[in-house]
Amino acid sequence: MSKISKPLNYISALGLIGDFIARWVMISKKDSDGKSSAPKDPFYYFLTIYMLPFAFLIIIAEAEWRRVLKYVLFLKSQAGRGIFIMFVGLLVFEEKHANDIATSITLILIGAFNLIIAWVFPAIAHFKYLKKDL
Repeated sequence: MSKISKPLNYISALGLIGDFIARWVMISKKDSDGKSSAPKDPFYYFLTIYMLPFAFLIIIAEAEWRRVLKYVLFLKSQAGRGIFIMFVGLLVFEEKHANDIATSITLILIGAFNLIIAWVFPAIAHFKYLKKDL
């Protein structure tokens, strides 16, 4: 099952990076009057900035980079990754933009898949971390 979840988690990180790019294109886009068509909500901008670190945390967790994982221990487990990916998916949800809806639904489904794997196959999900102590 980890052969399936690892590529899905990489896809979720790539989806976040793609949504980040789409948001920056939309922020920089001007309408025919020369006004910016970007949202006025400051949370939208803060989340846009944080999308890249969130994506890199997912990539680091899948690559098992120990220097960073020792500071974010919840990403060591399959359930921790699933909850984190679902959390980011819920943060990204913006009903006014189709790319945010698609990214959010994808992240929530991938996070739920990680949680299901962690609960159905708990020994498999945690076995590789028992051998590698950080």
